[in-house]
Amino acid sequence: MSDRTGRDPLPPPPPPERFIDPDGRPHVLAYRLTHGATGIDAELTEVDVEEGYAFRTLADPHADPQRALDHVRETARREIGRQCLRRSPFTGEMTIADREVRGRIIWRSPDEMAVVVDGRQLTWNELGQAIQNEGWNFTITVDEPVGLVDGYDPALMSESG
Repeated sequence: MSDRTGRDPLPPPPPPERFIDPDGRPHVLAYRLTHGATGIDAELTEVDVEEGYAFRTLADPHADPQRALDHVRETARREIGRQCLRRSPFTGEMTIADREVRGRIIWRSPDEMAVVVDGRQLTWNELGQAIQNEGWNFTITVDEPVGLVDGYDPALMSESG
């Protein structure tokens, strides 16, 4: 992509990094750094698991690539450090840790969707069991899975950008 756009080549990504979640479970995530059509794309994805943590950040096409790497690393630290579900000391089953559950929607198979919460793959039924509080209200917010560095907005990028 650098040759076609005239942009400087990107440095090699850092080596995989190890993060520890609040339960003490280690998670190894690998970096990927690319020039995309809308900017510099930095990703951190958990390795050696079918579906685990995954983070993505987008920076201005002319930004310092280190800013994108720093942003995706800080996002990973913050999100892996947050615990949405915990094991109940009474039943041993997963239950909501606080009032918010954050995760990612995935395809578990060609005809079944699931979620990843706290780096764990769950069926929709398992998630429902974890947050079971009959009579409580809930809100579902669907967000774009890409963090933007320094307020960068690819929608405002000019065609010559």
